[in-house]
Amino acid sequence: MGIFDVVHTDELQVVKEDGTHWPKFKGNVGKGKVSFEYTGKRLDAGDTILWFQSDGATQEFIVVDPGFSDGLRPIPPSYAATVRKKGHVPKARSRPVHSIHVHNAGTGNRVNIGSVDNSVNTYSAETNIFNQLREAAAGLTDAEVRVDADRHITTMEAAHGTEGFVPAYTRFMGFASDHLAVFQPFIPALAALLAGRGS
Repeated sequence: MGIFDVVHTDELQVVKEDGTHWPKFKGNVGKGKVSFEYTGKRLDAGDTILWFQSDGATQEFIVVDPGFSDGLRPIPPSYAATVRKKGHVPKARSRPVHSIHVHNAGTGNRVNIGSVDNSVNTYSAETNIFNQLREAAAGLTDAEVRVDADRHITTMEAAHGTEGFVPAYTRFMGFASDHLAVFQPFIPALAALLAGRGS
């Protein structure tokens, strides 16, 4: 069983701009994101991703940004594509909107003015991944889901450095599969802990 098998349960297919189709594969559809394991085929902006839903309906998404990640053992290379529904054109704004994004906590501090942050943080053993997971979970809108997230994170943290880390990690990944947009940036750091059996 692959590391993504728990979270990649949606049936997908890519249609390239030249009309060629990839074979169907499994991935995860979230709000504005489609994630799947890299299979040797290149995804490009402008490609279409088809989502074959269990009720027989098919949704089409246009790739805005492929979001390719090289992976980190044992995490294989993957895509976390930013998408928009086909036919949905964002509303034009009458005047430009300028935004300032400041990330001022932990390592990797940065400021983005009028731009998108495409940077990738590399976590070291000294980074307290569990506090970062809690900070990310605080952004979940449902209070009950936030409590579940904190429970899973606390369980993993308590098991860190023990044989109990693997089952705690597995339970957290099952929970995180429903909230991939929030937790996917932390999967490589958690996998590194898993590879070292939580040490």
